[in-house]
Amino acid sequence: MNSSQILFFLFLLTGTLLPLSSQEDRSDFTLSILQDNREILPDAGNYPLQDRPFQIDIEGVSPEVAVAIFAYPTDEMFHRYIYPVSTSDTVMFAPATGLAMYENKDRAYYLSLNREGTHNYMSPDRRINRQNGATLNILGFQTIEGRQEHPRKVYLSLFIDSNQDRIIESHEIRHITLQWDQPGKKKSRTTQTQAKKVPQESISH
Repeated sequence: MNSSQILFFLFLLTGTLLPLSSQEDRSDFTLSILQDNREILPDAGNYPLQDRPFQIDIEGVSPEVAVAIFAYPTDEMFHRYIYPVSTSDTVMFAPATGLAMYENKDRAYYLSLNREGTHNYMSPDRRINRQNGATLNILGFQTIEGRQEHPRKVYLSLFIDSNQDRIIESHEIRHITLQWDQPGKKKSRTTQTQAKKVPQESISH
């Protein structure tokens, strides 16, 4: 057997010995942004929105897996990590840092604008699920303390740990930018949909 045959044999061997989890658990997902019952298309990389509720529609998510969202005022997190990376090595999705929402019969929530070491934890019962998909109803944004905000731009990182191994793979995370041309200035009182920190409901379990 010559050297080229040996290399070809080793290639076949390593290809067939890949862990089953890497072949079976991979689950790419896609995102759409909706507002006023229509899909919003990105403009120069940004999703232009009006200052009112919108939806994040996800295809390719199991109804049993949570969606973790990190909302930040800059795109720094879009470039900070090289994947794969352990959740514990990030400031976005470290274990026991999830902010869970109070239950709401309409399943509509304010997302918290995150600091490093926190993220929004959207468990399956906090969204509208369907077979292989889900819709997140977003009322707007608020501080972690519950004060409503009207940002000009928000950078979202969405992580779905499809195989529950606490490793962020490149196919398990998406980065999108939301932009409001004329963000509202009126502040309304905090509602019962504000977030509370519930470490036991984070992606650590």
